Amino acid sequence: MSEKLVLGPLLSLENDNKYVVCFLSKTTQEYSVFFDEKQVEAKRLGNLKFGYLYRAEITIPLDEEAKNITYIIKTKNGLLSDNHDRKCWSFYIPSSKKKARLGIESYENFLNANLLEEKEIPYSMLILNEFNLIDDEVLSQIKEIKNWSKDNLDDFFEKLYIEKLGDEKMSLALASIPTMIMWHKTEENSINDKVLDETTKKYYEIFQLRTLKNNTLLTKDRSHFSFALEFGGNKILALDSKNNGKSKLLNNYLENKKDHSNLMIIYNN
Repeated sequence: MSEKLVLGPLLSLENDNKYVVCFLSKTTQEYSVFFDEKQVEAKRLGNLKFGYLYRAEITIPLDEEAKNITYIIKTKNGLLSDNHDRKCWSFYIPSSKKKARLGIESYENFLNANLLEEKEIPYSMLILNEFNLIDDEVLSQIKEIKNWSKDNLDDFFEKLYIEKLGDEKMSLALASIPTMIMWHKTEENSINDKVLDETTKKYYEIFQLRTLKNNTLLTKDRSHFSFALEFGGNKILALDSKNNGKSKLLNNYLENKKDHSNLMIIYNN
């Protein structure tokens, strides 16, 4: 019987050619991700409450012809499957001759839309710009839990991400389309607590940014989570809604980039 992942795989894109696969495993083994026939070692980045975090990176240059890449996760004991018994995933890489297709969706649309339906030009990347993790339902659960501690919060938020990102339909999309998820907005009436804020940032970095190793971040000092990347003829600048210096960030970015054509600026209010 093959090992099942706790969560994942989660696929992301960090600039034109760098693809990243992250996952949570139940055990610590030597995991490899095979992109078609190319083997890439998955490196363990940390131990979480419910699993071990691994990350694999690969550079795949664009060709004149578009193509699909199939990938699997293996150990010496065989293939790993996700919680929906999938053992193989694939993603689309656009042609170098055409502008890549970018999608921007809310979390709700991401769940409801058929993003993997057959299209002449499939998505090369998706950005979730309205991923509000702490909604009213979650907030009410937080308020009901007595004597919050760091361990309580770690348990709660890790389970929450595993549940939300592990949804049958969403998990397939997250494994099949490179995705970046913007820093979620916290409701104005949420609990003002330093430990809570630190915990939400911690799990945002792990599951939404795919760790601070993400090279699209404008800074890694955790003061804000704005990011910028270029891929397939697209230029994207995503400004963190919690950062009060958005205008300064924008001006700095524009000053350092001579070519502003095809620049898309995204931010949450």
